[in-house]
Amino acid sequence: MPNHPYGMNSAPVLQSIVTGFGIFGAFEQAEAIRAQAGYESEALKWNARMAQLEALSAIRAGERESKEHQLAVLGLMGRQRAALAAQGIDISTGTALQLQEDTARAGAIDAAAIRSNAYMAALSKRSQAAAYRTEAALRRAAGGYRAAGLVLTAGLEGVRESLRYYVPRKKEEEVPIAPIYVPRSQPYNPQKSF
Repeated sequence: MPNHPYGMNSAPVLQSIVTGFGIFGAFEQAEAIRAQAGYESEALKWNARMAQLEALSAIRAGERESKEHQLAVLGLMGRQRAALAAQGIDISTGTALQLQEDTARAGAIDAAAIRSNAYMAALSKRSQAAAYRTEAALRRAAGGYRAAGLVLTAGLEGVRESLRYYVPRKKEEEVPIAPIYVPRSQPYNPQKSF
């Protein structure tokens, strides 16, 4: 094999080619990592949109149920008035009026509780949507960082391997190993216990 005028041979060239392929492979793998992180991020964003829609649906259902309850209370109050009036009781004063006010108050409290429960369910879904959006952003960022780290590591590994051939190294001096001497004070006796 012919030598290079500066004492170099073909090994560094081959190492550079191998390094180039390694870096190219790292770029391809980094792109796959970014694509996977992007897919996961988009799936989480979709989950966030679905949770947000579920929150809106919970509020609408709560409002609808509250209105239905209020209409049912009004129907009950109408039946109470009719029953009281049929018995000849004046519905605008006294106990009859108090009964109607109590029914209306209880109906309003129940309707408010229905709306409140719906808003609490919606709040839970909105919190879940926010968590999905945060996780989506973190997954995308983490994928980018993993991909960048992979490319950087491959590049640095390639530089390290290439520099092995270009940076002069000292020859390691051989250090003689001294023989180990173990003195024996008595001959070995296998029947003697320790």
